Amino acid sequence: MPKKTDRKTGEVTEWKNAIDRQKAVNYLADIYCTISTGGDVWLYEDGAYHRDQGEIHSFITRIARGLDMQSQRGDDLEITNMLLGTNHFPKPPFNYKEGYLPFRNGFVIIDFETGVVSGPFPHSPENRFTYVLPADYDASAPTEPVLDVLRQWVDEKDVDILVQIPAQGFVQAMIDDTFKKSYLLQGERDSGKSSYLELIYRSVGKESGALSLVSLHAISSNRFSLASLENKVINAYDDLGSEELVGFGQFKKLTGSTYHEIERKGRDARNGRIFCVHVFACNIPPMVPERVKYDLAFWSRWEFVRFPFTHKIDPTFHTRTFTDAFLSGWYNLIIQAMVKIYRDKKLAINSTEEEVMERWFQNSDPLCQFIEEMTVDVDYNGKPIVKFNKFDKDLFYGYYVEFCKERNLDERKIIRSKEKFTRELYKYGFLPKRERITIREKGKIKRTGLVWCYVANRTWNDGMAQVEPSLPKLKGVDDLDES
Repeated sequence: MPKKTDRKTGEVTEWKNAIDRQKAVNYLADIYCTISTGGDVWLYEDGAYHRDQGEIHSFITRIARGLDMQSQRGDDLEITNMLLGTNHFPKPPFNYKEGYLPFRNGFVIIDFETGVVSGPFPHSPENRFTYVLPADYDASAPTEPVLDVLRQWVDEKDVDILVQIPAQGFVQAMIDDTFKKSYLLQGERDSGKSSYLELIYRSVGKESGALSLVSLHAISSNRFSLASLENKVINAYDDLGSEELVGFGQFKKLTGSTYHEIERKGRDARNGRIFCVHVFACNIPPMVPERVKYDLAFWSRWEFVRFPFTHKIDPTFHTRTFTDAFLSGWYNLIIQAMVKIYRDKKLAINSTEEEVMERWFQNSDPLCQFIEEMTVDVDYNGKPIVKFNKFDKDLFYGYYVEFCKERNLDERKIIRSKEKFTRELYKYGFLPKRERITIREKGKIKRTGLVWCYVANRTWNDGMAQVEPSLPKLKGVDDLDES
């Protein structure tokens, strides 16, 4: 490239090396099949698109070294700006291909009318995926071994939910809409919920571009968290904290549509596409504020999945079990669920708000767990309730504390004040009341008096424990006759 030219003769008196920016742009656009959208340049490699992560700068630096010169910052900026004007899409064009799924050995095409799967075919930039699933697909892989493992984790009625979770994510990406359903997995330690998430990690891939790991608390409180969810199929988070949730407005918006304003640190906000399905695992469900307890729009967003079994620790389980053949069988189950969802235009499993609320409260509130396990409803065969059972206040509270300690429940959730304990019992139908208690001996009334107790249309479920109220022992005072 000329550096100096004689003005009179037009003769070049000095030359210098320089990068031909247009040729560089053409070359990058050709080898990377570049796409620009949302202010970013996207590059195609190994079957999927990803944002430029320094590849453009690296390419320019290699050219500069070949020309025995230093690359200029202006080259980086100008070439990137030129690429931003090349093959530009106003809206993100990724992951729309209806019926297409990209696997390690190629993409397959699902015919939702017949359920037939064809392929795999060689990857193509025309599909515009931002992810490739990290295992090969084999249509002949059996599904029964996968179902046997799922049945070890949850009750039979909940097996279909475990398959529905990833199926929902893939369908939402294709239809560019959401079924407004997220999932909470609850179970004690070693119950299998982390193993299920490991199956998700290995079949969707932590490094594939299809998985994000953002907590429910971060979604509700951190506006930058949405950037990590863009173009993901599944957002999975293990070991969700039990502290109270806040900021439900953002979560409801996030699960209600696919287009959102996305902020990244140091960048202007822009519209992006978030279609992932959310699944969170916890030992104890997080508490919800009082105002949310009766918000049906919130509860309609959830499925609550209980992992009720306990398993021995086996460090080799994941490697032994989640083989390529197992993952292919898992993919076949997912595709079957996708076909059903697409045909029916609804989720196969869709619990009511009341069902979700009941399961959530039973497992998040130690008092609710105590009431459900240690007492049962009195059946009056539809007749009006005219009699309530009485429970000694001190004994009832003492058994509650003992119950929480035996189950190693979160100390922060145990009610330490008897006054608060009494207030919380109201919502479960236990009312504090002064009741007359009579002590009889050999058929005759020995003593009577009024004592405070709890009354409820429930009965104690443990015959070994004494919970009926009694009169305190009196010192130096004769027994009172009934009057």
